[in-house]
Amino acid sequence: MPRGRTVGDDFRDALSDSATVRPSDFPGHLSRHPQRVSVRPGRVTAGGRHLDMPAEFLRCPRNYGRMQYSRGSPARHGRGNPGSMPEKNSEYGKEHRGTTMKPLLMPACLLMIFSVNAAANEPPADREKFHLFLLAGQSNMAGRGQITAEDRRPNPRILMLTKAGEWKPAVAPLHFDKKSAGVGIGREFARQIVAADPTVTVGLIPCAAGGSPISAWEPGGYHGQTNSRPYDESIRRAGTAMKTGVLKGVLWHQGESDSKPKLADVYEQKLHQLIVRLRMELSAEQIPFIAGQMGQFPERPWSDDKKKVDQAHRNLPQKVAGTAFVNSDGLSHKGDRVHFDAKSYRVLGRRYAEAFLKLTRRDR
Repeated sequence: MPRGRTVGDDFRDALSDSATVRPSDFPGHLSRHPQRVSVRPGRVTAGGRHLDMPAEFLRCPRNYGRMQYSRGSPARHGRGNPGSMPEKNSEYGKEHRGTTMKPLLMPACLLMIFSVNAAANEPPADREKFHLFLLAGQSNMAGRGQITAEDRRPNPRILMLTKAGEWKPAVAPLHFDKKSAGVGIGREFARQIVAADPTVTVGLIPCAAGGSPISAWEPGGYHGQTNSRPYDESIRRAGTAMKTGVLKGVLWHQGESDSKPKLADVYEQKLHQLIVRLRMELSAEQIPFIAGQMGQFPERPWSDDKKKVDQAHRNLPQKVAGTAFVNSDGLSHKGDRVHFDAKSYRVLGRRYAEAFLKLTRRDR
C-alpha cells in the first residue's frame, strides 16, 4: 500500500460499489489505523493471508482496535505477535487467520450480523411500499444468461419469491423452471425501479416456464417440459406474494413456441384473453402488462409465423389499455441463436423498466 494511504482509505475504496455497505458505515477513527493491508469487498488480505470477514463484521466499530493486520512488521494496534496465528481464545480468530480480538466482543457483533441478514430477507412492514412484479412467459423471461459474482450479490431492496413461497434476496438465478436458468431481465428491471423510487422495495415473482406455449398460460394448461401448470401456479404464487405487498405489474416475454402454423394465427386473441384473465383473477383491472420482443438474430431469420406473433406484441399498446411493448433492437444471443446473452438481458431489463415507468407516469 503506498505511503500516506490508510486502511480507512482502502476500506472506503473497496466498498464504494457495494450494494449493501456504504463508506459512511465506517467510524471516523478507522482512518487513523495506518496498518499495511489490502482490502476488497468482504475480504482483507494481510501478510498474504485472506481473511474472509462478513461486511457486517467490518462495520462493528469496537472491533477495529482489536484487529491485527501484519506483513512481517510490528503491529501498531491490537495484541499478539506480528504475523502470528489468531489467539486460541478468539472466537472469530478460529476461522479467520491474522485477526485478534476479545471473545467478549463477539455476541454484539454476531447479533448485528444475524439482525442485518434477517432484515434483508423481510418485506417492508408497510405493504404499500412493497411493489410486486410477476415475471411470466418462457425461457427468455426465465433467463439463460451466464451468471457472474455480481449477479449473486444481494440488494436489500430487491427480493424474490422462492419456489417454496418464501421471500429471499433476489440473486441469480431467479427462476427454477430448468437447470439452465441463469441471468434474466428481472434483477436489472428491479434495480431501475428502486433507483426511481428510493422509498420502495421490489418483490419479484418468478413464474416463467422455458418452452411454454401460450396455451399453457390458460387455466389448467399443462407444460410437459417443466412438468408444471404455468398459469395456475402463477396465480397461486401471486396470491401468496400479495399477502405482503401490492402487485404493480406483469412482465411478459413469450412467443417463440407459438411461431408455428395455426398457432400464430390465434396468438393475438389468446394474448388479449390472457391479459383480461390475469387482471380479473388478481383483482387488478388496470395492472400494467409489459410485453417484450423476441430476439432478432441475423443468423436465424424470422418466419412469417414469427412475424405474425411479433405483430401481436407490437400492436398491444394500441389494442389493450395499460400495456406497453419493449423492443429487442441491437441485442445479441448467447451463441444458440435463441436466448439473449447476459449483457442483453440487462439491457432488456432496463428497457422494461423504462416502459413501465413511462406507462405508469402517463396514467397518473
